[in-house]
Amino acid sequence: MPAIDPITDSVTDPITGTTGTARRRTLIAAAGAALAAPLVRGPGPAAAAVPWQPARHPARVRVDVRDDRVVLTPARVPGGLVELEVTTTVAAGASAGLLRLHDGVDVDAYLRNYADAYSPDPEVSHRAILLNDRQADYLGGATVTAVTPVRTGAYLAPGRYRVFNYPSIRTPYAAASMATLDVTSDRPVPAPAAAARVVMHGRGPSSGYLAPDRLPARGRWRVTNLTAQLNELTLLPLGPGVTAVDVAAFFAALRDGRTPPDGVVTGQPRGLAPLSPGRCGDLVADLPAGRYALASFMYDRGTWVKGALQGFWKLVTLY
Repeated sequence: MPAIDPITDSVTDPITGTTGTARRRTLIAAAGAALAAPLVRGPGPAAAAVPWQPARHPARVRVDVRDDRVVLTPARVPGGLVELEVTTTVAAGASAGLLRLHDGVDVDAYLRNYADAYSPDPEVSHRAILLNDRQADYLGGATVTAVTPVRTGAYLAPGRYRVFNYPSIRTPYAAASMATLDVTSDRPVPAPAAAARVVMHGRGPSSGYLAPDRLPARGRWRVTNLTAQLNELTLLPLGPGVTAVDVAAFFAALRDGRTPPDGVVTGQPRGLAPLSPGRCGDLVADLPAGRYALASFMYDRGTWVKGALQGFWKLVTLY
């Protein structure tokens, strides 16, 4: 059953964990090294084989999330490493997820089922959430605020992808908020070096983040989901002097339906949108230094409790 977010009084997205205030994520799926192959130019004896060269730079797509639509520029790119530069004019923020619908799943069917996840009947809601999990591959994307844009990246094979503003499902603009991204061809790009690596691991209430206690505030984070379900990497800015005990008390209050203590979380979340199990994505961080909590607000598919409320968080310092 959808939950009212105790911090913002917004309705929480039961599938991705995002709220109507659009808090959730940043992205990229990481993939392998480029291969080498000969390329022959033109017919005839004068033609000479030249060494094949990988693309030097990723394809870039600007994602503009508005109240009533999502606009991609361009909406057609070559494959390989594709980076999304996500911005929004929505005051409450947005959560633009990158996904690829499975064969035989059309957009209308996906959105109808997504809406069913908000049923007040837990049985209907849970069944719809699990079906949506199976209807698509979730490849990251970004949770952004109107103040802080987010850049993410993923390795994409040729095909049709969607960028969906998850909170729009509760508005009349859900269909217009699912934009189409066509990837036209293979274009291998060597994986850029990562400044940090974060692994989501475990199962159920034992899930957590494997990451250094100190992470660079600017640079590429490579994020891998080794849990058994969709999960995300959300960053919550913390107040001065906040400790792990304070953060634990904050999440315990949310879990128990109590008002959380003031001064613990001091701003809107941002980060990498949900990744399917086994997927990897990049978050290109550009954040103020300070203390943050890494957290996943995805509903645990076994307990139906949000991950962060049963221990899926980690306190880190960005420097």
